[in-house]
Amino acid sequence: MHSLPSQAMRPLSLNPSLSSSRFPFFSFSIPIFHKFKSNPTIYKKLQKGPPFLTLRCCSSGSVTAKPSSELRRNRAVQEPDEKVVALRQLFSKPGIGIDAYIIPSQDAHQSEFIAECYMRRAYISGFTGSAGTAVVTKDKAALWTDGRYFLQAEKQLSSSWILMRAGNLGVPATSEWLNDILAPGGRVGIDPRGSDVPHSPVMYAYLIVEVDAAKLFVDNSKVTPEVMDYLKNAGVELRPYDSILSEVRRLAAEGANLWLDTSSVNAAIVETYKSACDKYLMNSGNRRKIMNKGNGEFNGLSIGPSGVYMRSPISLEKALKNPAELEGMQNCHLRDAVALAQFWCWLEEEIHKNVKLTEVDVADKLLEFRSKQDGFLDTSFDTISGSGANGAVIHYKPEAESCSIVDPNKLFLLDSGAQYVDGTTDITRTVHFGEPTAREKECFTRVLKGHIAVDQAVFPENTPGFVLDAFARSALWKIGLDYRHGTGHGVGAALNVHEGPQSISYRYGNMTALQKGMIVSNEPGYYEDHAFGIRIENLLCVQEVNTPNNYGGIEYLGFEKITFVPIQTKLVDLSLLLVEEIEWLNKYHSQVWEKVSPLLEGSARQWLWNNTRPIAKQ
Repeated sequence: MHSLPSQAMRPLSLNPSLSSSRFPFFSFSIPIFHKFKSNPTIYKKLQKGPPFLTLRCCSSGSVTAKPSSELRRNRAVQEPDEKVVALRQLFSKPGIGIDAYIIPSQDAHQSEFIAECYMRRAYISGFTGSAGTAVVTKDKAALWTDGRYFLQAEKQLSSSWILMRAGNLGVPATSEWLNDILAPGGRVGIDPRGSDVPHSPVMYAYLIVEVDAAKLFVDNSKVTPEVMDYLKNAGVELRPYDSILSEVRRLAAEGANLWLDTSSVNAAIVETYKSACDKYLMNSGNRRKIMNKGNGEFNGLSIGPSGVYMRSPISLEKALKNPAELEGMQNCHLRDAVALAQFWCWLEEEIHKNVKLTEVDVADKLLEFRSKQDGFLDTSFDTISGSGANGAVIHYKPEAESCSIVDPNKLFLLDSGAQYVDGTTDITRTVHFGEPTAREKECFTRVLKGHIAVDQAVFPENTPGFVLDAFARSALWKIGLDYRHGTGHGVGAALNVHEGPQSISYRYGNMTALQKGMIVSNEPGYYEDHAFGIRIENLLCVQEVNTPNNYGGIEYLGFEKITFVPIQTKLVDLSLLLVEEIEWLNKYHSQVWEKVSPLLEGSARQWLWNNTRPIAKQ
């Protein structure tokens, strides 16, 4: 792939009359669409005009993408979309000549939270969920997203868009759909380059670590003199952010092997390095060097620079928290618990006084309480504040212009978190301010049973997180229910709230073993479309467990809670809980009172007392 022009990093124009510089097109020398049923022929960039990716598609007709109840909402009339129309007008411009364009969600750093200027997929489609891929052809526009966002996408997409519910039976992948609808020889364009990052205390940068040096590629205006001095003393050299590709070429030209994690490094860097390695190997002088290194034998194999393409070792080391990080996580969670106790006390009082509060009002007030805590920096993600049916939208984000009033007669789901100087929090509680229905109580209790099962799990070392996912779902499965998201994700220490490589999920392809010192969330849920949502989330730290036996001479692991906020017992159907599960809930609430009450006073302390009292079957 060719080096990326500056246009790739520009924000989209808000004017529907788009210019081609807002949608750059690139060519690839790798089969990006390896799932196409016939091997794509990928063409090189034309000599003139902006580059683009071209795919030759041979239609097989075995998979269709005709609108159906599984793919889109039924509408009598399709509404025109000015932005999509303007994008299509670029397809036929000289030097572009494409039949379809793919707009992914990612920025150049594969960030989870995207700066607004890089939200191209959200801009073109109107869908603001964090996961999704848009594809626009000359006469169709489709958006793929997963089960967390089906309801949100239904609300936000206009009638000109096809909603592809990824993972559902009969829904084609993007490559299959394009292969089916494009004529043979059809061309597909893509821009792979998809405070800097919202809610995460990081900035856009690249780092190259060598044996005896380290170079940080960053905008110098974002580096304070104090940080600059610190980096200099640590042996880190600062370089301009946009010089990363030239440095990659230089290293390849010197025969250096680079370790590149292709899951997080953007395609431009990978392709620049591969191209530079090819040039190195074609150089006659370098070929002689290679022959000398190989005892005078040259068999055509690449024993020069070729790169190492593996997961970065840094991601695992970052996931294994050291004692200082663990202490910081525990401390910040106690301060966060204070803010949440004060908040829930305030909210209950306001609701009982019949004060009308919107979902945004509630989120803003929670931010106010958190901001008073020592070391508070920011929220760790956009607060999910959902009353009634909005709680069923898994990643719902309330907007001031369209959000709902918090209804005391409906379930209310609040998923929130904070960034502190010493740690990161993420917690979900579901409550009811009135009298919950039997259905709501049963669903809540089964989610709670799954939460308890994960919390109490004991497992041998080297166990991947996906093994525990069924623990969380079993109680729901027994009555034919489930949820469309993972059960747990890694969490950074004053870093990203979603951190890998570990997870607890039904996606069994992730074989990363849970290890001592990792932080994971425990957040099973259940979502009844257009009615309510339920989720219970604590953060857990993986720790050693002393077992009476050690079969195979291996270590056994379990979890330690670091989140201490009451779980509403009004929503619990005690008839569904085992004695051991009731004991778990009472013990947890005892710990909450013991750890948090000394930090509270007045009505907030009384609220904590009222919500941590033991429960028992009648």
